[in-house]
Amino acid sequence: MAAENGHEALALQLLGRGADVSAVTSSGCTALHLVAENGHVALALQLLDRGADVSAVTGSGCMALHLAARNGHEALTLQLLDRGADVSAVTSSGRTALHFAANNEHETLARLLAATTAPPSSQY
Repeated sequence: MAAENGHEALALQLLGRGADVSAVTSSGCTALHLVAENGHVALALQLLDRGADVSAVTGSGCMALHLAARNGHEALTLQLLDRGADVSAVTSSGRTALHFAANNEHETLARLLAATTAPPSSQY
């Protein structure tokens, strides 16, 4: 709950007392998934610095990247990509972060993701 609601100090205190950064909910969400869904950039970076898996997937195959993109959290999406999230990863329903951003009308983010996924142009 501390992570989901963005209570950074409390979440860090819990981690300092041995809370498992990789613990999952019944639906397979980690703390990173919860903070990504809610756009808490600073806490997401703290979790990643403490070993959270940027590639962890929920029961439906969503990574933190998918959740951040679905909710239009541009800064967090870019941070997750910078930390190694796979922009081409698909959920169990075959959707990428780009699909989520575009389908939820996060136009700027969709353009950024499209540019990230575009193949390099050939130079002849």
